[in-house]
Amino acid sequence: MKYIKAFDTLRAFAVTFVIINHSFPNTAFIHKIAFGEIGVYFFFVLSGFLITTILLNEKEQSYSIKRKLGIFYIRRSLR
Repeated sequence: MKYIKAFDTLRAFAVTFVIINHSFPNTAFIHKIAFGEIGVYFFFVLSGFLITTILLNEKEQSYSIKRKLGIFYIRRSLR
C-alpha cells in the first residue's frame, strides 16, 4: 500500500480535536460541539480503512489468508 500523505492531516485534525476537548472543563461550550467524539471517530474510521486495505492486499497476494491474518495480528500487536 502506498503512503497517503493526506492521512497525516486527518490524524492531526483528530489529535487536535481530542486535545481541544480535554483542554476545557465539562461546562464549556466547546463540549456541546463534541470535538472529542469527532476526533475519536476519525481515528476509528481511518484505522478501519487502513486495516481493511492491508488485509485485502494480503488476500490478493496469497491464497493462504489464515496464515497472513495471523502474521498481520502479530505485527499489529508488536506495534
